[in-house]
Amino acid sequence: MGLRSGLQDEVAFALTNLVRISFEHGDNLKADDYPGMTEALVLELSGLTNFTRRSSKDITDTIETPEKRKKLDRILEAALILRNMSISAENAKHMASLKLCRSTIVEGISIPPHSALTDMKQYCLDIAEAMCPLLPLSENGELFEGLVAGLESDDRGILIASLRGITRLVHRDETNRLKSVNLTSIRRVQDLLLLEDEELLLACLDFLYQYTAVDENVAVLMSQPMALGFLNQLKRLLLHQAEEDYTKYSLRPRVKVPPPTQIPHLPQEIVNELLGFPEPDRATKWYPTIPKWYTPRFLMC
Repeated sequence: MGLRSGLQDEVAFALTNLVRISFEHGDNLKADDYPGMTEALVLELSGLTNFTRRSSKDITDTIETPEKRKKLDRILEAALILRNMSISAENAKHMASLKLCRSTIVEGISIPPHSALTDMKQYCLDIAEAMCPLLPLSENGELFEGLVAGLESDDRGILIASLRGITRLVHRDETNRLKSVNLTSIRRVQDLLLLEDEELLLACLDFLYQYTAVDENVAVLMSQPMALGFLNQLKRLLLHQAEEDYTKYSLRPRVKVPPPTQIPHLPQEIVNELLGFPEPDRATKWYPTIPKWYTPRFLMC
């Protein structure tokens, strides 16, 4: 209610406490349990559009004033709360259903590079990553383009989130949308396979897996001069983090047990019972009639 009141002190109080609650008890902060809270947070986050269409110099000039800086801090808090909430699949589904949330996130991942806005862009990318599996690619072209633009970033966090978002957005799409990704970005993803960074490596491999799922894209890769080097890297990664394991076995020679030298002795009552059966039943009826306590010697062998 403080968020929806519009009163500056109430909104600031609500945001500060929701940041703490979403961090400590994010699993309990369900959008369905608090109607209107997610919408109010998204509305607060939509204020970032004042920064998305500015150059880096304009942003610096804008946030120098205390009033603008305070407004930016509030937007950043709203983004952090939504990011923490989006970890829950239920909350991510609710956010994906909000048109304002989708458009605001597109604006957020398109923020121009600036040190004061790096965290906000990262939060928006994390939210987009959570929503992407729930969104149809055909209706979210702008989101796809924004994520593709993140492949050119030098920021590790932005690069990983962009790769993951693209992979999750296109995994259900039947069209070859990844062919629109320029070859420069594809080559860069290939080069990143050389780095000893587990998280980044997995994100790159997931992206390339989706890219090479289409024969047309494979033909493009194989026509490049670095195709052989790329194949060598994939071959190397087949044994990534593999561990050699040796197991010792002690083989013993098989011992053949000699047949018994004496005919086993059966109790007379069993013999009399077996003689009551005609052949060939007599040859097959003898075994079930032997008492459990009696184990002939030839059976033991």
